[in-house]
Amino acid sequence: MDENTPALTVCDRCERKFDLDEVKAEFDRYYTGSADWKYDQVFSECLCADCAETDAESRWMGDALKAADGPPPAGAQSIWREMH
Repeated sequence: MDENTPALTVCDRCERKFDLDEVKAEFDRYYTGSADWKYDQVFSECLCADCAETDAESRWMGDALKAADGPPPAGAQSIWREMH
């Protein structure tokens, strides 16, 4: 690996290798202004993009994670629970 290649981190959930800095930046950018979540504030584990998104949305739907833009839409929680 040369100095221009980012070090890869292994996801604590799925064991996929990923660029942690890239995932953090993308997560923070995506949720800024809506949920107002920051990767480092939401996760204590190192999660890849897919696992991070699934975890955050699962906790939001389960009322374990609050979003700045409010709770899930009416009825969404029951539909989500049926799907999972």
